[in-house]
Amino acid sequence: MAHLFVKSKWLIMKNLLLVISFALIGACVHAADTRPNIVWIIPDDMSAHFSCYGETAIETPNVDKLAARGLKFTNAYVTAPVCSTCRSAFITGMYQSSIGAHHHRSGRGKLKIHLPEGVKMVPELFKEAGYHTSITGWPGKKGRLGKTDYNFEWDRSIYDGADWSGRKEGQPFFAQIQTPGGKRRGKDARGWDKIGAAAEAKFGSRTSTKVGAARNLLLRLNG
Repeated sequence: MAHLFVKSKWLIMKNLLLVISFALIGACVHAADTRPNIVWIIPDDMSAHFSCYGETAIETPNVDKLAARGLKFTNAYVTAPVCSTCRSAFITGMYQSSIGAHHHRSGRGKLKIHLPEGVKMVPELFKEAGYHTSITGWPGKKGRLGKTDYNFEWDRSIYDGADWSGRKEGQPFFAQIQTPGGKRRGKDARGWDKIGAAAEAKFGSRTSTKVGAARNLLLRLNG
């Protein structure tokens, strides 16, 4: 009887340990599911032309709200003066010159640029950590990935899709949103007005400007 009692006691303890183990695993999974979602908005060729940085020609109320509620960097610099090499840097966290991607779109010819061994792209790191990864343009087109142009060869599988709609229930997501930024600002007063009109037609309003009179004068002068 004593032997049976000890054996039964051991089985109870074993089952209790299994229950505790599964409970701890469940707690870890739940903790992972509470990790923050990350939305990374990237405007092309965009300097600090925002009201929160002292810009007076235009108003940027939505970006100003983000800056007021978050963290605003006041001493930041890009590591290259042109778009593709900038992307090479921020998507890897490496200086362009250290990965051979410091010439604008130099990887589009016959000789391709490949990342050094051990260098991983930011979305890849998030995907390895269990995040759903995506990249889209703005305004986004359903199912179409956003602009990459990273200036080197890379594996498209680091992105799960064009948006986070395909993620699993409770899965955190890392989403890149690529906007045209400075490439769409227009090269002259006529271009500015064209972009403003397009924004108003799509969104119902356009960014207010404090140089409207000067813009209209330039339009008249240009005929």
